[in-house]
Amino acid sequence: MKNILMKFCPPPTADAFYIFLQGMFWTLVLLLLIFMVTGCIWLFLGKSRKVSGITLPAPHGTLFIAAAAISDLIYSLDDSFPDLEIIRVKLIRDGKELAIQVKAFYTVGGKSMLNLAEDFQNRAMERLKTAFGIDNVSKIDLIVPKSRF
Repeated sequence: MKNILMKFCPPPTADAFYIFLQGMFWTLVLLLLIFMVTGCIWLFLGKSRKVSGITLPAPHGTLFIAAAAISDLIYSLDDSFPDLEIIRVKLIRDGKELAIQVKAFYTVGGKSMLNLAEDFQNRAMERLKTAFGIDNVSKIDLIVPKSRF
């Protein structure tokens, strides 16, 4: 039995073992390089656009308004618009500008979605200005993934 095994699987020679170790080394180097390149790509392209809040100048320092406070203010508009059901509000960086993304369900009612979106965006901008003094939000994106009938 031992002779049959030795015929099919000869014992490794020093040269064969060296070639095997060389292959293992270059495989590890290649895997390390792939992980490093993937990590760099993730760092550069995977940056979150989410912003934690807005800093405004105040007479004796600065005023920081958290994204949660802005989100709560936008959620308070939900009662004024019965045709919209606000699901999520995010403060994001859009290039060098700040923007707000509002995800909402649309319930088919009396107003068209375009008129409703314009009224919602105008009222939200007005509330941000009067409540917090925020006027550096460039746009409010209204995203409607579904409508409810």
